[in-house]
Amino acid sequence: MFTHSSLLSANNRHNRRVRDQRDDGRPYIKKPPNAFMLFLKELRPKVVSELNISRSTMVNRVVAEMWKSLPVEVKARYSEKARLEQRLHQQQHPGWSTNDNYVCGVCSNMVTSPA
Repeated sequence: MFTHSSLLSANNRHNRRVRDQRDDGRPYIKKPPNAFMLFLKELRPKVVSELNISRSTMVNRVVAEMWKSLPVEVKARYSEKARLEQRLHQQQHPGWSTNDNYVCGVCSNMVTSPA
């Protein structure tokens, strides 16, 4: 019988294998961060040190609440940074799509049939 942790571990190994294994030899390219991810990256160290929280789920929850309470003007600054990151990413990786990161060609082209 499988335990929850063994299934998660197997899933992580599979994801890592899929991410690292490329048939055509191209590297795995991360997608550009969105506004919230930039905010999270900036605030995570502060939240960890100030609140002495080590569990990432709790840190993410605190930062998410902070994000929700931000004024629109502040969120707009992060959105602009995210747009700049996206433009830079497009220049560095022209023609790249998130589908490029998937090994299984059949998986990315699957269409679900209506029930």
